[in-house]
Amino acid sequence: MEFEAIENSAGAGAGGVGIATGQLVASKGAQAVLTGNCGPNAHQVLSSASIQVFTGVTGKVRDAVQSFKEGKYKASAQPNVAPHSGQS
Repeated sequence: MEFEAIENSAGAGAGGVGIATGQLVASKGAQAVLTGNCGPNAHQVLSSASIQVFTGVTGKVRDAVQSFKEGKYKASAQPNVAPHSGQS
């Protein structure tokens, strides 16, 4: 149950956020991503790096990790939101 907090400097960008964020996660050696939503660009980068993506995850981090360890989540084969859905 260890973690590392990483600032996502790409998060406030106007374009290419999913790609940059996916690359950041991959550079840290992640094997899985637990998230509420994942767009197509991030999903493609993560999948290309053999990182499993689990979407629809909510609640406390500790609970989400425990549920993951217990196999309660199913890996997402595709993104669950449209491109640019996080932009307003």
